[in-house]
Amino acid sequence: MGWMRVHIAASASTSAPNLMRSDLIPLLISYALFVALLATWWRTSPRPAPVRPDPGGPAPPFLRLMRYVAVTAVGGYAAFLVLVGGYYAAIARQTPRFLRQAISGGAVMAFLIGGPVLLAAGWLEGRIRSR
Repeated sequence: MGWMRVHIAASASTSAPNLMRSDLIPLLISYALFVALLATWWRTSPRPAPVRPDPGGPAPPFLRLMRYVAVTAVGGYAAFLVLVGGYYAAIARQTPRFLRQAISGGAVMAFLIGGPVLLAAGWLEGRIRSR
């Protein structure tokens, strides 16, 4: 219960304008930049004609699935590092420990949790479709 009193006391001492300036505005700026990057990429990327897989055809090979999951995990982790690193370098007044925790925590989420879960789900989907 002591940690709750400390958290409440710390949050009560933070004024609304200070909270807006230190947390909300940087978060909204980061989100807006990320959405603008996605929109720019979406408008400029070439889109091939959609190819519908043959429902009765064989499932894609497991190595292709592994490559797809690896590229997705590495790309997502890189985007995460850009966002967190940009926030840390440009806006946040955090200790270097914050950045180290974000890097290691993001790596755990991307490669030890997210990657294997996506790989298992893709493999399971391939098995179900092949039936």
